[in-house]
Amino acid sequence: MLNLFQPLQAGQHILLAFSGGIDSSAAAVLAKQAGLQVHAVYMDLFPGKDLTRVREVADRLEIDLTVWDLTESFREKVMRYCWEEYRNGRT
Repeated sequence: MLNLFQPLQAGQHILLAFSGGIDSSAAAVLAKQAGLQVHAVYMDLFPGKDLTRVREVADRLEIDLTVWDLTESFREKVMRYCWEEYRNGRT
């Protein structure tokens, strides 16, 4: 079997961008199977999003989950730029 985490040693800690979907969940499972300590981070980009499912998946996989509230900086640094470019005809 291909060891996707070959440069890392069992017991090392990794930080995993985690959405609770299939891709990030599979990555978490494979990392755990490789003996790594998985710390998941969910980047909350939109206000009011229900994170129940994300938390449930992390709990089911028995991985630590941290939620980074990036809603304000995402709106200001990404979305505002998009809106300005769109308004100026540069899409």
